[in-house]
Amino acid sequence: MKDEILVNIENPRALERLYRSNEATFRKDFNVVYPTILGNKIADFWNERLNFENSDVESTKSKTDLLLTIIASLMAGLIAKLPAFFNIDKEYFYKRNIGFIVFPFLIAYFIRKTNLSLQKILFIAFAVLASAVFINLFPPDEKSDTLLLSCIHLPLLLWTFLGFVFIGGELKNYPGRLDFLRYNGDFIVMSTLIGIAGMVMTGLTVGLFKVSNVKMDFYFEWVAVFGLAALPQVSTYIIEKNP
Repeated sequence: MKDEILVNIENPRALERLYRSNEATFRKDFNVVYPTILGNKIADFWNERLNFENSDVESTKSKTDLLLTIIASLMAGLIAKLPAFFNIDKEYFYKRNIGFIVFPFLIAYFIRKTNLSLQKILFIAFAVLASAVFINLFPPDEKSDTLLLSCIHLPLLLWTFLGFVFIGGELKNYPGRLDFLRYNGDFIVMSTLIGIAGMVMTGLTVGLFKVSNVKMDFYFEWVAVFGLAALPQVSTYIIEKNP
């Protein structure tokens, strides 16, 4: 995004579009290139806008983001536990709905970040809802190739919706597309690191419980499930706060 900022430094509209496509990346890259364009009035304005210290506002925004991440993580965990609540076959449920534990909450997170228009929000909401209805009303024929292909491609479709929201619904936002690919790379790395830490903590917990002769049913049925469901939201939050 550095090159895009430099090329469009005299174009306020283009800079605003870049900023809305990915606020964290724009802030980071702008601060890198700003020393080379000192004295430019538009650059000076953006420097003040991005770096003006207002602890109360920043603190409130940070607390709100954290609170929403916690709520989304809990909701994802509750969706993951629906088979236990309603006595649904786990294989049947997870094969069809694994994508809905992850992507709707990430989509909602980036809708808030990108200030998507109401029309596009309604389109995405309808598309996600229609996908959930379709896959769950599909006849339960385990030998159906159509069902198998639908279960495989549904997460890819939801990932596409996430990308659409990430770039602000602007299909010609080419820098935004590259930022989305970069986000996916960061997401994989961060999720892997957190997952490894979670496995280490699980190993220590299992060892302590065995020493204490305490059953592990509660841990694996609740703590582990909610932890896995929260992993995408927590990873995204960390990436956005620490680009």
